[in-house]
Amino acid sequence: MENQTENNNNNNNNSITTINIKNNNNMDTSTTILNFLNSNGIGFQKNTSKIKLSNQQRFVNRISKEIQIMTERMNNGIDFQLDVLKRKGDVIVNPKTNEKSTLKYDRLENRFHQVVDGVVLFNFKYKGKIVVLPSQKTVVTKNGDVRVTESLKCKNDIQEYVNLLDGFKNVFEGLNENDEMFNQIS
Repeated sequence: MENQTENNNNNNNNSITTINIKNNNNMDTSTTILNFLNSNGIGFQKNTSKIKLSNQQRFVNRISKEIQIMTERMNNGIDFQLDVLKRKGDVIVNPKTNEKSTLKYDRLENRFHQVVDGVVLFNFKYKGKIVVLPSQKTVVTKNGDVRVTESLKCKNDIQEYVNLLDGFKNVFEGLNENDEMFNQIS
């Protein structure tokens, strides 16, 4: 088979590439396919819509990303160490008000876990907010926010942690995508 590429310009000055492929019979495949499309009234239309994922799938994808990040860290010997994103004393600018302020504490990356007293405590997060699991204890703050008062825990072993995340991911994939737990994802 021999490939041949042509570049044409349409009215919008965008480059359109068509590929003409000669098959073994020296017949132009592009012409054959176009003849079939035209004879059956089939045309092309620009794709304008995105595939909308369910809240369940977005949540599961976030857990998959966390598993991938933690597996890479495990393979690189980093374990549970959190990266410092900004240091105490750094000057930051509020993008809405352009006000400058100085950080009083280091800002760490937002992971699912933290190590406390040799135990890994973790919660599932989506867009920086904890997703409350059924029967997980919570309190409602004065301004109406729900805060968890307890976290999941495991041994201070990154392989065990990654295995737990993978197990939870499988559980969440098996739930009905309309389960009310996924209403927290927005």
